[in-house]
Amino acid sequence: GDLLHVARLAVRPDARRLGLARRLMGALATWGLERGATTCALQVAEHNTAAITLYRSLGCAEHHRYRYWVSNHS
Repeated sequence: GDLLHVARLAVRPDARRLGLARRLMGALATWGLERGATTCALQVAEHNTAAITLYRSLGCAEHHRYRYWVSNHS
C-alpha cells in the first residue's frame, strides 16, 4: 500500500555516529516513494534515545506506543 514500515534498523556499534542510519533512512524513503509510499511508520524501542533523536531530526513524531504480551505458561 502507501505505508513504508521501518522496524529493527540497526548500525553496528563500531560504525555509529558516521551518518549511516541517516543515509539508510534517505535511501529507504526514496525506495518507498518510488513504490507509492506516502507515509512512513517507524518502530523503535522507547529506550533507544539515539534512534528517537535521529527520527525526530528527520521530522518524525511519536504516534502511539504498544506492548508485547506473552503467555505465562511455559
